[in-house]
Amino acid sequence: ASAMLAALPGVNEYLRNYLDSEFRLGVGICYGPMVTGEVGFPEKRQFTAIGDTVNIAARLESETRKQACDVLVSDTVLENLPAGFCQPIRSFEFELKGKTRAVRAHELRL
Repeated sequence: ASAMLAALPGVNEYLRNYLDSEFRLGVGICYGPMVTGEVGFPEKRQFTAIGDTVNIAARLESETRKQACDVLVSDTVLENLPAGFCQPIRSFEFELKGKTRAVRAHELRL
């Protein structure tokens, strides 16, 4: 997420110069179990990740637009980072589609 956000000003400069437009980036990160692997037919296989963790990350990414922030991480991310690694800017509780309980998430500035 940090490298993507660091590269964004250069991408946006190019887009402004050639397309009179800009790109906004929002990143949702969740930590937990998931299943990864290749799916599809032998002629058209693609690598994918599935599971609740992936769904929460995707929902958090959508929430970055609504909250006007760049990065949202779940509680499970903060719980698994070294102490003092980062300080959340704001914290939220989201009722996410497909979840029966609210998900706590935090805005980070990278």
